[in-house]
Amino acid sequence: MNRGRLVVAGLLVAALALAVVAFTGSRGGGPAARPASRPNVLVIVTDDARAETLRVMPKTRAWLADGGVTFTQGFATTPSCCPSRASILSGRYVHNHGVLRQRLGDRLDQRTTVARYLRDDGYRTAMAGKFLNRWPLRTPPPGFDHWALANGGYYDQLWAVDGALRRVPTYSTTFIGDQAVAYLDEFEGDDARPWFLYLAPFAPHDPRVPEPKYAKASFPALDQVGGGSPELDGAPRYLRERDPVTPAEAAEVRTGQLRTLLSVDDMVDRVLRRLEATGELEGTLIFFLSDNGYGWGEHGRVGKFTPYTESIKVPFLVRWPGRLAAGAVDDRLVATVDIKPTVLEAAGIRPQEGDTVDGRSLLDGRRRERLLAEYWQDQANAPGIRDWAALRGPGWQYIENYDQPGPSGTFREFYDLTRDPGMERNLLADDDPGNDPPAALAAELAAARACQGVGCP
Repeated sequence: MNRGRLVVAGLLVAALALAVVAFTGSRGGGPAARPASRPNVLVIVTDDARAETLRVMPKTRAWLADGGVTFTQGFATTPSCCPSRASILSGRYVHNHGVLRQRLGDRLDQRTTVARYLRDDGYRTAMAGKFLNRWPLRTPPPGFDHWALANGGYYDQLWAVDGALRRVPTYSTTFIGDQAVAYLDEFEGDDARPWFLYLAPFAPHDPRVPEPKYAKASFPALDQVGGGSPELDGAPRYLRERDPVTPAEAAEVRTGQLRTLLSVDDMVDRVLRRLEATGELEGTLIFFLSDNGYGWGEHGRVGKFTPYTESIKVPFLVRWPGRLAAGAVDDRLVATVDIKPTVLEAAGIRPQEGDTVDGRSLLDGRRRERLLAEYWQDQANAPGIRDWAALRGPGWQYIENYDQPGPSGTFREFYDLTRDPGMERNLLADDDPGNDPPAALAAELAAARACQGVGCP
């Protein structure tokens, strides 16, 4: 892609699909001008579900895609569970909230979370499922009035339910649905107050154990599932130095993930039916997403942690009847850091002084030209994958891999996503300077890696 085409790609935009209502809440940490009717808020975060997994979830699509907005360019700002979940809760990029690795969840400033803001502003709050990796079960998750907390798994898991530890034999996705319905029923006892419910099923994280009724479910093959012998000449060292997975290995992982997500589809249907039955559905702002994507053989591997589309692109559905157009499709670059600012705007809450929110409200219609993704090497993950950072724009992505062999210590990649959606041809490694990106992208990425608040892409 030459420089001219890059500029054009960044300027071409589709008409906005959102129908939104602007709010003018003026609080600075305390009650102020609020919307006439503050919404309930439901956030559902799956674990390792890439964007394409929605294809096997017809109930979720019916409720949230047909009934709301599908963001076709939704991304996790880091493809690693705990750092990503900290971004969802805080609205901050990883370099600002400090949870750089899986076992650093205690570094998150809990005063900045969306749960804390809503609870302080009068919302009743509850969560069920996974909070932050390895969160101590005896420690209540801050910002929540009620909680059913576990750290992963599908059967016979140890749970903390409102402070009481007990082993639960029930399939975990079903149990999360049980708790969700129980909390919703309790919320019905005080209809004058809005509520916030955060549901975080473990599916489709490994070991990918399905319910018995879905244990033999099969799925149509993808058009392209990767594996075999990908072209890795222009790839970073961690990809070139390992044997690629086979198509059969990739397909086995994919099938296991999708089987577990059939139960999540049932859970979504159950919870939203309960909202409909209690008359709460129309007044509830709902998000459905994942903490990161997952490779199914692309670039010769299964898993996450890489800067490529399969790792960072996630399902991203939002429903708010009367505020967001049902059945709309929005192609803006949006991200997990946008959840908190969207919720705060809807509730008429402004971040407190000193809380620099990096994300953008989805309700204001603004369009980003760039999005930052970043990752820090983590021994709990794939230790061969070192620090990297990337900028993604409409039709292109620029990546820097750090601490690499060579004079500069940085291995750079650039992809034309229009011609190469699978990110297989690194244009910075093809000896053709005519298709290289503008040199200014390196400086832009450096600035993004140090950004805060409104200065972030």
